[in-house]
Amino acid sequence: MKKFLCITGSFPIPTTNGTSVFNSLYALTLKHHAPVQLVKKEDGVHMEVTPDVLEPGDDYAFLAFLADVGKELPGQVVGELEVWWPMVVDSGPQWWSLDEAGKLFVTEGEITRGEPQPYEG
Repeated sequence: MKKFLCITGSFPIPTTNGTSVFNSLYALTLKHHAPVQLVKKEDGVHMEVTPDVLEPGDDYAFLAFLADVGKELPGQVVGELEVWWPMVVDSGPQWWSLDEAGKLFVTEGEITRGEPQPYEG
């Protein structure tokens, strides 16, 4: 049984620049074989990670894709993904963020164990 990264969040894609952003994203997706999809939402088009595709170890290649997106489309693709590894016990999520300047940030999270609570059934 394969264990996939659980990734939530998306990157809004501007549609005001015609097709240039879409063309660039398409080229980068092909270059990196990135498992992303464009999803239409109420507030526009978003780039999301295809569910149940990225496995632990695939994250480095995907981060290289995001770094290239930031370099090629600075300020146009901005957002954040929350990433959880399978079978997480002692660690928390990571956040993969592209900022307005096109810089990619990886932020580590932590899980701290709370006080035991009685089971109420």
